[in-house]
Amino acid sequence: MYFSIPETESRSGEGGGSANVVYNIHVNGVLHCWVRNTQLLGLLEQLRKEYGASLPIIKFSLIAA
Repeated sequence: MYFSIPETESRSGEGGGSANVVYNIHVNGVLHCWVRNTQLLGLLEQLRKEYGASLPIIKFSLIAA
């Protein structure tokens, strides 16, 4: 399986709330889902717990490019 996050987009909150940046997650080149930055941070924390020192260093920023 090949995972990538090739693009981001801005989506307005429900009920006219503030806009959020979302990350489009692709699996094997096909859009699978979109997630917010807090969800990506949660995934990173889970990966660190599971794989510890064997996990490659992942740089993650809350600021969208």
